Amino acid sequence: MSDWYQVQLGDHCNLFTGFPFKSAEYVKDESAVKLVRGDNVIQGKMRWDGVKRWATTGLSEQPEYVLKSDDVVLAMDRPWIEAGLKYARILEADLPCLLVQRVACLRALETQEQRFLYYVIGSRAFTDHVLGIQTGTAVPHISGDQIRRFEYILPPLPEQRTIASVLGALDDKIELNRRMNVTLEDMAAAIFKAWFVDFEPVHAKANGATSFPGMPQEVFDSLPSGFVDSELGEIPEGWEVKSLDEIADYLNGLALQKYPPDDGPSLPRLKIAQLRKGNVEGADMSNSKVPEKYVVQDGDVIFSWSGSLLVKIWTGGNAALNQHLFKVTSEHYPKWFYHLWTAHHLDDFQRTAANKATTMGHIKRHHLSDARVVVPLDSSSDSFASMTTIIDPLFDQCIANDLEARSLANARDTLLPKLLSGEVRIPIVESAPTHDDQGNRCQAPSRDALLEIARLAEPLEHEPVAELASSDPSDGGPISMPIMIYGETIEKLVKLAYEHDLVVSFDWTEWQSQAEELINDPVKLAGADLVMVQRLMTLHVRKERFCEGHLSEMHASGHLVALLRRIGEIAEGMKR
Repeated sequence: MSDWYQVQLGDHCNLFTGFPFKSAEYVKDESAVKLVRGDNVIQGKMRWDGVKRWATTGLSEQPEYVLKSDDVVLAMDRPWIEAGLKYARILEADLPCLLVQRVACLRALETQEQRFLYYVIGSRAFTDHVLGIQTGTAVPHISGDQIRRFEYILPPLPEQRTIASVLGALDDKIELNRRMNVTLEDMAAAIFKAWFVDFEPVHAKANGATSFPGMPQEVFDSLPSGFVDSELGEIPEGWEVKSLDEIADYLNGLALQKYPPDDGPSLPRLKIAQLRKGNVEGADMSNSKVPEKYVVQDGDVIFSWSGSLLVKIWTGGNAALNQHLFKVTSEHYPKWFYHLWTAHHLDDFQRTAANKATTMGHIKRHHLSDARVVVPLDSSSDSFASMTTIIDPLFDQCIANDLEARSLANARDTLLPKLLSGEVRIPIVESAPTHDDQGNRCQAPSRDALLEIARLAEPLEHEPVAELASSDPSDGGPISMPIMIYGETIEKLVKLAYEHDLVVSFDWTEWQSQAEELINDPVKLAGADLVMVQRLMTLHVRKERFCEGHLSEMHASGHLVALLRRIGEIAEGMKR
């Protein structure tokens, strides 16, 4: 580690702060430019609910405050809260946006990799630095000079890239899981709204339809074909209106200071801050004498009724339920049903809380009773059970994705200090190997060739990759099985893989178990050398010819983008 040096942050990055945009000139146009304020910066990511916006002319009028992809931003007022350090990396999806005063932006100089800088700011050492220097009691704050004076160990650029690649592969998979969950949650909400709020299948049946898209036939057959009047207007015949607290129990949490930690086992306290960020890192602790019904487990539905009103399925591990939170359960209805009905009323609850003349808006028990829901008369019927078979798997997959993301985050947080300190070292590929581990000669792509193919990672991450197409039976021709039609980026990827010697001659069918390890373990992929990535690319391209849709599956899992990024890391480490 003789080439690792103790440095100050300000010597290896540019730091600038934002502009004092006047609140009177904010606009409500959803297409206008987002303003990055301290409230939008949370623990490792951006939060855009309640975002303020500025006219798009600001991009040309204040070009020095226009943020770029991969910029690192840090709140300078209240830089640390109970949930953790308020820092984030700007993603392509966040753009365009402008930087507001009292938020710092950090951009690496040529001696430092930008993604490596992000992990330096996210380290425990930097958080400790902030906690040691922030001043002010009412509003703790830090200055640009204090940020610049942070000291850390800086490895050579090739090692910075590799460290960022390993940690980035984990973060990319976590982000992919998050995006998948957004899609799954939207699907569940759309189905729920169609079936239980808008009653679309019943309307269709009343108009003579014999089936409804996406609904099991036995469920559709069991639906009524008419409507009756109710306090909510027309509802399906045989269905009924109930209160939200009639379909579920809303258990309020405890004042957990009555259960202080002792010498025995302990439980982290689940408060609103922990619910918002999805984990209990840094949470206060209670002893294990907390009554069992107040212990929250993975998969429980939690609803915060005070302050920041939100409803989530908890996946942050066992915790003690604090006051201001409800644990929602039901003996008669499935989880998806009471979760989605609670979420359906969330906007109304938030408006009620916002109108409270107190410092912390909230709702009361009677608001649960006032919130009305529509339910099938027999919740134990086979048709209701069939509805559950459609929506329940979406919830199960969301929970599985969150639990996997938690495991990946734990691996990242364990590796981060070890990689930044040099305790754990990852081999650096300085040049392209000419032979594999069996002594067989392999083609050696040039640095420029590898960079060209690696640049496809960006469009692959943000563009649809493929669609299914089939013949139209109305044209009189034979009906054929659907085929996978790939987009321009995948076609270019396959073409370049052949042209640039990333498809090589070897028995890929005998190498599939080794490939699975690299596909399923982002850390192993981040340490793969050129021979390994050549073999992986060969396997993917060849396998697509025999298993149509394989490349689409690899893209959906996030592996294909991670592989291209690893190719880019290898290229950057090669001599020019």
